[in-house]
Amino acid sequence: MTIKGVIVTGVEQAITGSGGDINTNFWVADPQNPKSAIYVKKFYTDLPKGYSPAPGDVIDINGYLVKQAAFDDRQGYRVALQSQFGCGAGNDGGLTISNKTTGGLVQKVSTPNGFGNADGGLTRPNPDFAGAYVSIPGPLTLTDVSPLAMKRVSAKPNDNLYFGFEVSGGVLVNNFNTFDLFFSDGGSNIRCDFRRKILDGGATQVTFPNGISGIWDTYTHATCSDGGTDSNCRRDNGKVPGTNNFFTYVLYPLDCGDLPGDAG
Repeated sequence: MTIKGVIVTGVEQAITGSGGDINTNFWVADPQNPKSAIYVKKFYTDLPKGYSPAPGDVIDINGYLVKQAAFDDRQGYRVALQSQFGCGAGNDGGLTISNKTTGGLVQKVSTPNGFGNADGGLTRPNPDFAGAYVSIPGPLTLTDVSPLAMKRVSAKPNDNLYFGFEVSGGVLVNNFNTFDLFFSDGGSNIRCDFRRKILDGGATQVTFPNGISGIWDTYTHATCSDGGTDSNCRRDNGKVPGTNNFFTYVLYPLDCGDLPGDAG
C-alpha cells in the first residue's frame, strides 16, 4: 500500500539504536481530509533507517496494513501501516518513507456532541475517527481518576497503577505522554499528571475550560501471563479491564499542550 503527501500529526515514541537507526511509532493524516488517518510503525531497518518523524513532516509511505497482535499491550488489535515483519510472511517487504518535506499544517478534527463515550470501556465509540488528531470542546471535568478500564491488572497486592483517567461524557484519556516521571537517580520529569495532583491532595478538582485534544485510537490492556508487571513479560491477549471487550477507543494527548487544565 502506498500513501502520498500525508502529514505527520503526532509521534508516540522514537527510539534511537546504537547505530543511529530509529524505531518509531507515529500517526499521519490526509491534509485534505484530516479525519482520514492511520498509525505507522517504523522499525530500525525500515528506510530511511535514520528517519525520525516530527509533526508537520509531509511524506510518502509504502508499506503493508497489519493488524497488531492481540498480546500487544495498549495497541493490540490496531491496524497499522508497517513492514511485513511479524505478520506471518517473514520480512520480505519493509516500510519505506520518501519525499519528505517540512512545514505542513497539522489540523485538529472537531468532534460532535456526545463524542467518545466509552461507557466504562464496554463500547468502541466513534471508530470512524480512529487515528485522527481530534479536539473535544469544553468545558470538561476530570470525573474519575481511577476508571477500572484504565487499571493495570496484575497479581501485585494493591496494584494502584492506572494508565489514565475519565472526563465528562465518559471519555477515557490515556496518560502515556503526560504522567509525571521519576527516575532511579533521583531525577524527575514533571509534566501534567492531573491524576497525581488529585491523589496527592494538591487539587480537589481538575477542569478543562477549553476542552482537550489528542489522537483518537484503540486501547487494550494485555496483562503479563505470570501476573507480574515487567514491561518485557510474556503477555496474554488484551482486553479492556472490567469488561469482555477486546478493545475500546480512548484519547491520547501528545503532550501537556493537549491538556490545558485548571487544578484547584
